[in-house]
Parts: sequence; structure tokens; C-alpha cells
Amino acid sequence: MKTLLCVLAFGCGLAHATMQLSFQVPGISPAVCFSGPSNTGPGSCPLISGAGITITEFHAITNSPGGPISAQELGSVLTITDTTPGTSILRLWLAAQDFSFPTIPPSPGIDYTSNLSITSVTGAGSVGLMSCVDTSDLLAPPTDPFCSGAGSPELSNGPESFLGAGSAHNTVTGIITSLSAPYSLSQEITVAMSQGSAINIVTSQILIPTPEPASIGMLGSVLLFTAGARRIIRRKK
Repeated sequence: MKTLLCVLAFGCGLAHATMQLSFQVPGISPAVCFSGPSNTGPGSCPLISGAGITITEFHAITNSPGGPISAQELGSVLTITDTTPGTSILRLWLAAQDFSFPTIPPSPGIDYTSNLSITSVTGAGSVGLMSCVDTSDLLAPPTDPFCSGAGSPELSNGPESFLGAGSAHNTVTGIITSLSAPYSLSQEITVAMSQGSAINIVTSQILIPTPEPASIGMLGSVLLFTAGARRIIRRKK
């Protein structure tokens, strides 16, 4: 029987809240390691240990409900180590609810970006990331299925492979053409690693509204006016 140790600043219980961190290691069902309101600061799971896997300092922070210029979700894991023979597969989830900015309308579109960075110390394996704008405003396993809302925009990073010491970065972009509030931001990190591996992971997803045509036209007029004013000033000199 495999055992699981969960040492947390906020306890292992699940509370009705807007931000959740959860995980799954081999042979153990998905479990929540942080649940709390997103406006209290970063969510934190200082130590997760089980099935030969040790995860230290799993953190997430969001700016839910979004604004003034973007919606953001950032995640990080200081270290994941594996001492078990063979290849281990583990998953991490971070999710935050109740985003209301940006939306379409009033924005004509939304620029969507997902980032994955890994730094490996030893071992071999791969890391993949799925970022989701969940239109159902739900969380992630085990509380809710990942990215279950109809028509939820998704971006996929990787998987990025690692072998020995090194680093890799992957950025994926897209355009969202339809989105209403409320919605949640969630990410699923999938790690495959061999015995003796040690890695660090940083993730993010960002939504930025594209300028309205009127705003673009106004900006163009301002730039033309500024250029004309500069020419007039040069002539006077």
C-alpha cells in the first residue's frame, strides 16, 4: 500500500473557494493540496511526497477577476524529484475561478498566450502543459473535470524533453473570438521522468484584449499629429 504525505500551510481539506492546486502521483488518486480565495495571495503546497515522488514548493497566483489590462495565471514548482525505478507519470493542476475581464464584447478579440519553462538538473523525461480558459467556470481534478466547458479555448505546450542538466522554453499563442463571464483559468502539467530525475517548472497563461478599431484609429491619429508637430517644430528651428 503506497502512502502519501501532504504537508501544507493551509491543510489538505477542500474548501469552497476560487483557487485550487491539485496533483496526482503514480498509484494514488488525484488530491487537492490547496484551496482558498485567490485574492489572499499565492496558493502554496510546500511539500508533496508519495510513491517515490517529492514535489517541493508548488505555487500559483492569479489576478482574478482580471484587469485592468489582462487576466493572468502563473504557476511554479521549485523541484520535482523521482527515486522510483522506471518512468513515472505525474500531473499537477492549478485553477482559479470567477474571471470577468477580458470578455468579448466589449473587446473585439483576445490575445491568448501560454508559456512553459523547465530547468533540469539530472535524469531524463518530458514536461507538457495544457492551458485552458474554462467557459464553465469550474476548477480541476479531483473537484471537476479539466477544461470541461463547451467551446473552452485551449493551448498546448510541448511536451518539452530533457536529458541531464539543461533548460527549455516554449510559448504558444492564439486568438480568442468569443468569451463571456464568468470563466476560470486552469492548467494541467504532465511530467514523465526517469529514476534520479530532478526538474524545475514555471508556467503562465495570459489573456490581453485587442484594441477596438476606434482606439487603433485614435492612436494612429495621435501618431500622425505628433509626427506633423515635430516637422513643424523642425521647420521653425
